[in-house]
Amino acid sequence: MRNVKQHIEDVEIPVIEITEGWAAEDCKNVDQCNDAFAFLMSAVAGIEFQIDMELIKPESIRDLTWMAKARCALKFKKAALQIVQQRRAIISSEEQRVFQSRRDAKLLDHIWSVVPKSQFMDWIKGSGLMSETQDAA
Repeated sequence: MRNVKQHIEDVEIPVIEITEGWAAEDCKNVDQCNDAFAFLMSAVAGIEFQIDMELIKPESIRDLTWMAKARCALKFKKAALQIVQQRRAIISSEEQRVFQSRRDAKLLDHIWSVVPKSQFMDWIKGSGLMSETQDAA
């Protein structure tokens, strides 16, 4: 196996921010992700516009250092967008799992309350859930 160096002393790995002081990883719910997404889409559009405006200038007067910084900023905003979208997907998936769990529990409580206990237990045994719980123990 090759020995690949994964850390370079003079390269700083920044916290990917939506804006100063607001890290992409700080989004804790779908609403925050939606706000971050809207902000970032606007920021990306603004940076792309500024780059396009710089490219309109004659090549001899373009600020190449500014262009490099703007392209770097654009990459960071796009990285923040990816993080926000991933977080939104994870949060949405977890919210869906919790919702389904609550719904299933309510349904089972209702069935338990209207079906004779012996019938309910027969259904549980027939579903294979009893063997799964015993296997997990």
